[in-house]
Amino acid sequence: LQSAPGTVSQIREVAARFGVTVTLWRRMGPDRIVLVHSESSPTDLHIDMPAGQRLPVVMGASGRLFVGRMGLTDDELRQAFEPIRWARPLSFDTYLREVNRARRRGWAADDGYFSAGVLAVAAPVCDQTGHIAYTVSAVMVRGQRSDAEIEIVGEALRDLGHRLEAVLF
Repeated sequence: LQSAPGTVSQIREVAARFGVTVTLWRRMGPDRIVLVHSESSPTDLHIDMPAGQRLPVVMGASGRLFVGRMGLTDDELRQAFEPIRWARPLSFDTYLREVNRARRRGWAADDGYFSAGVLAVAAPVCDQTGHIAYTVSAVMVRGQRSDAEIEIVGEALRDLGHRLEAVLF
């Protein structure tokens, strides 16, 4: 990351602008993602996310993006979804609707299912072949933002994801 000029400063700028923690997740193989970088807002309450954390690829807002592009059948996705321990109940049908919504708008949200009390919004960072190599995510306390504000954060992350593609690949 440090070798990609401007990456950290762009992530830091979004964290400060929205008062959130911004994270960068990388896909590691077919079934895991790993947190490679985290920047917290310098002035607001923030959620600490240590680098190196690993999660199943289906988890969180980032998971909705990754699985949306993995070409899984609904049955294959259900098999990956079923063993996950969500922080609050999430039906497969709701999850599938959220995956499809993320495909359409170019960003995804997880409203407390990955971690109770936490809202995460994520956007893809694609490599030259168009595959999602990373996701950039904003992590914030659940219930502090209106739907319209969440939409603004999602669009800002989608734009940041496109900018990061230019410096990471």
